[in-house]
This record gives sequence, structure tokens and C-alpha cells, in this order.
Amino acid sequence: MMDWLRGIAAVWVTLFHFNQVISYELNWWQAFCKPGYLGVPAFFVISGWCMGALAQRKPQARWFLGARLVRILVPY
Repeated sequence: MMDWLRGIAAVWVTLFHFNQVISYELNWWQAFCKPGYLGVPAFFVISGWCMGALAQRKPQARWFLGARLVRILVPY
């Protein structure tokens, strides 16, 4: 569920940025995309909550960092 909310926030920010190159006309699409900048703080708040939840499941810092490194480095 949290990944979906983070995805929606990221897409909203992307739409906000793509919409900046379009000439401004007052319509429903512009009104929808205009507050897209709010997706950035929403994304970071949700990400912080997810990191906190993960940190509680792995109580020692080395386990937490080890799990993060494995998750990040394995695809590379």
C-alpha cells in the first residue's frame, strides 16, 4: 500500500514537471497538475515511515544496514 502511495506521489511530481513546458491555459488538467509539487514532501514522509518500520523489524544497526546494502547492491 505504501509503495502505491509513493508511486502516485512520484507520478504527480512528474506530471507537474512535464506540465511546465505546456503553455498555461486554465483547464482541469492544469488545475490537477498545479499542486503536484506537494508530491515531493509526501514521497519523503512515506519513505521515512517505511524506513522507520523496517528499522523496527531489524533492531540492530548492522542488520538494518546489511539488509539495505544487500537490497541496493544485488541488482548491480
